[in-house]
Amino acid sequence: MSTVHADIDRQAVAFGLASLFTAYPGVDFPARLAGLLRLAQETGLFASDPPAFLARFQDDRSLDDVRSEYIDVFDRAAESNALYESAHGRALGKGNTLADVAAFYHAFGMEPGSDGTEAEMVDHVAMELEFYGVLLLKQAYLTSLGDGEGVQIVGEARRKFLDAHLGRLVPAIAARAEVMRSATFGPVFTWCASLVQQECGALGVSPAALEGSHGEAEGDTVECGATVARLPVLS
Repeated sequence: MSTVHADIDRQAVAFGLASLFTAYPGVDFPARLAGLLRLAQETGLFASDPPAFLARFQDDRSLDDVRSEYIDVFDRAAESNALYESAHGRALGKGNTLADVAAFYHAFGMEPGSDGTEAEMVDHVAMELEFYGVLLLKQAYLTSLGDGEGVQIVGEARRKFLDAHLGRLVPAIAARAEVMRSATFGPVFTWCASLVQQECGALGVSPAALEGSHGEAEGDTVECGATVARLPVLS
């Protein structure tokens, strides 16, 4: 396995974990976490010390506290600590944001809820993190096939998605005062923001700041989705 391929696989697992940690930890959470941690071990993701917050997700008693903390921080304060990209900025841009994110997913064969399971809205931070992990996996697979054109298409989608969506959303959530004060989700989002920043740096992307829920209006134009919708589906 090439070094580049291994690095992409490792980052894909990291984004899978980030997606898991930023969604509500339901009944299937322990099994999903165990599976991802096996992959983390195989790829050497935590070759050094794993993030300290991980222990809170691995202990059953602590996990109950994490669930309560999630509800307090993100459900009871949903307006100020929104996990949905479309909740940041003015309501007029919500439909455009949802359509643009959905276009990215559709272009690369990710259809949330298509298997009959309940899924978050497409612009939930956990969904966006999962999608970026999917892009990394696709790029690793295409790299292994020597498909230069496919690698270029996925790489461009990564840059566009970071610039238009994920690279703006994660830092905005991480910077919320109540999130930063959270014993669990402060460190979680600091770690997620570091992952995203690392990707932005590697791809030369500098996303504009995302306006807060009560910030000034963003423009209503949609650019990325229209471009990505013309790309071939890579499944």
